[in-house]
Amino acid sequence: MEFIISSFASCKDNSVNQVKIIWPDLIKMLKTHETREDKDGPAFTFAEYHKNDEVEPTVLIAGEDFEISDLHQQRGKDNICSYSGVVMDFDSGITIQAIKERFDGFEYVGYTSFSHRHNHHKFRLVFPLLHSVLVEDWELYKEALLEFAGSGIDTSSFDTARIFFLPASPEMFKSSRHSWYNVGEVLDISVFEKTQPKPVQPSRELSVLELEAKQLGLMDLEQRQVMYCLYILYNAGLDLAPEPIRFKVTSIVAKYFGHQAESIMSQFWPDHNFSHKYSEMVKRCNPQRAGSIGSLIFMVREKIAEPIPFGIDYINKSLKEWRLI
Repeated sequence: MEFIISSFASCKDNSVNQVKIIWPDLIKMLKTHETREDKDGPAFTFAEYHKNDEVEPTVLIAGEDFEISDLHQQRGKDNICSYSGVVMDFDSGITIQAIKERFDGFEYVGYTSFSHRHNHHKFRLVFPLLHSVLVEDWELYKEALLEFAGSGIDTSSFDTARIFFLPASPEMFKSSRHSWYNVGEVLDISVFEKTQPKPVQPSRELSVLELEAKQLGLMDLEQRQVMYCLYILYNAGLDLAPEPIRFKVTSIVAKYFGHQAESIMSQFWPDHNFSHKYSEMVKRCNPQRAGSIGSLIFMVREKIAEPIPFGIDYINKSLKEWRLI
């Protein structure tokens, strides 16, 4: 199988560079994670764009970097002519094992995405198509694709002109990244039912945690450090079942966030009750005797074997990436 994919240097890159690639080489590319600290980076899509001139797509040789061809039309749904594959994002927490069982009979490549953590799976599946699909038909297959993908799918996966980052992860979480290849039937969506697209739904609302963070502003350096530590501890699977640990962390958060502490803790660890008993305990806690940021940093270093950067520039960049500021 041979495809034409469109590549981009970053999410802000609007110049379409089309590449001709065979399936085995695409598999190899999608099973290789890059280590970087920014989520933004090289991206691709199965969308084939109209050309400005009669320019042949660049041929990608396995093991070599992309060779940039002459520019095609600018990125945008109005300039797409067809699709030769399907990409699905799963970021709701459904497990990789569950998805492997769901699509066991199909040909595809899977890889964890930048925000994947061992206790909250986020990943992408890349399916080649048996037949290319014209863009006007792509719109009519969206409902059927969503039904085929099943629960956990990011519904924006099939948006026209959507691009997808190539495999990457930050240094501190590279041990949790994963990729796999499944041999099976090549997907043929031409047998799917066509339906007229539904009206565009409003953009999703911010989660309570995101809203809380934006309302707080997190302008204070110490608050940023606390939130940074909490996020790392949460993704590292910190167990708050032991009451001394739960109270220690909650009291530290209360010291720096006051009455917002209960809401913040509940968003990170929703399985624990911070609204009644702990509300009273935190209120009685003397802020001067509560633990410090240093206590949280010590917990992070105990929990994470790899070195964790604590420079303020890195913290600010991480919090922006995590949508906490």
